[in-house]
Amino acid sequence: MKNKKGLSLIELIMAMAIAMILVLVIGVLLVGSSRSFHQVNSSIHNSIQEDSRALMAAFGAIGRKSNRTNYIVYKIIGETFIEAEPDRGESVAKGQAVEFRYWDEPFYELSQNMDEMNITDTGTNYALFYLHDDELYVDYGTVIDGVGGISNGYRKTSNITTQCLAHQVDTTQNTDIFSHEITGGVGSGCVSLNLTLIDDTEKTLEVKTATLIRVVWPQ
Repeated sequence: MKNKKGLSLIELIMAMAIAMILVLVIGVLLVGSSRSFHQVNSSIHNSIQEDSRALMAAFGAIGRKSNRTNYIVYKIIGETFIEAEPDRGESVAKGQAVEFRYWDEPFYELSQNMDEMNITDTGTNYALFYLHDDELYVDYGTVIDGVGGISNGYRKTSNITTQCLAHQVDTTQNTDIFSHEITGGVGSGCVSLNLTLIDDTEKTLEVKTATLIRVVWPQ
């Protein structure tokens, strides 16, 4: 009878060692992948990233459907809202708030029936974006008798819906976060937003966007 040779002790130890190395390599790869996933996920979903996305979405959506003939950028002094004017020799007005006027249903649908439309209206609703301390808010409300979000220089606080769009705005360097160009006393219809968000770990995120107002009524 022929003797059948099995694995020697040395061969068995070497096989086990190779298997352990493979297990360690796979483990390191899995841990690295998990860590990278969590880092990317945290970067995407941290508070200032979420605030910046919500802010740009709201600002862009309202601006695109608003009326170019009746929007105002404001300076806020204390609790008073004053229409922003360019500095001497400049053409750009900057402030801490902007109010847009728009219709509560698409303008092209309203314009199909001129008999039912008040042709002097510049919008049935308004959205007032404003900086308060280190937070950015937007008020949504209805235009009543031509009065929108600001009445006699003060923000209306009744019959409105208020939303906080950004919780930690860096106001140490600049509070004039809204701006637009004025030519011949008339706004260009392009409002820019420029601010810096900061989180609890002192990380910052600069948000720069603009909205182009296309509706012009009455002409």
